[in-house]
Amino acid sequence: MKRVSHLFIQQNWILLTLAQSIQLCIKHITFEKPKAPFIGAVFFYTFLVHTSMKEEYYDTDEGHAQNKKVLATQPYQEREIKQILHIRCQEEDVEMCDEALNVLTRIATETTLRYAIQLITTAHLVCKRRKGTEVSLQDVKRVYSLFWDEARSSQFLKEYQQEFMFNEMAADIEMEAA
Repeated sequence: MKRVSHLFIQQNWILLTLAQSIQLCIKHITFEKPKAPFIGAVFFYTFLVHTSMKEEYYDTDEGHAQNKKVLATQPYQEREIKQILHIRCQEEDVEMCDEALNVLTRIATETTLRYAIQLITTAHLVCKRRKGTEVSLQDVKRVYSLFWDEARSSQFLKEYQQEFMFNEMAADIEMEAA
């Protein structure tokens, strides 16, 4: 099952054992002497992980068979988003009440998960400023009103674009061109 070239078994037995344990089909391994003195070895390898997922293969224009794995993904469910946010709160040592976590989950489903994760840190800072120990619903609402997501920012710019200076510059350029 393994097609291996340029493998130094004595030096790389750990990599080989790892490959066998997770059922990798190693296509190519090369060993290079590192440029920096503190690096022991540099391995370059390509592999295919055998999984039960649907795999699709494509040919490149040159005719070389390139193995690319196409995986179908689905959006996170609400309970999964809530779990991700809860884990992120634990990683950042943020205590958050259930109401605030539920609102943050709803924000993540309506906007983006990245935006909701960024609100955790800012809500924690607001909580610290009011000398609280747990992020409350009011803290989340406060930072939601202060820091806008991409969609709200874009909507604001579209609504008030006539009042911004860059709009005047564009009009001046159009007048000069005419």
